[in-house]
Amino acid sequence: MALNKVSIMGRITGDLELKHVGANGDIPTVSFGIACPRDFKNKGTGENETDFFNCTAEQQNSLQNILKKVV
Repeated sequence: MALNKVSIMGRITGDLELKHVGANGDIPTVSFGIACPRDFKNKGTGENETDFFNCTAEQQNSLQNILKKVV
């Protein structure tokens, strides 16, 4: 399976939700939301808009990096 790598910078919108999945519950995953402000303003309102992304990290290395930055 081919996966893409995405880098998103923004603010975490709530608490991290840690789960263990897999047949034996041996795969840690963390779910979280990120709010990312856009660099440009809305033509109609003249205000900056924000995009919200729901994310899930499933690999041990990803979890360690996320938790280092949050804690």
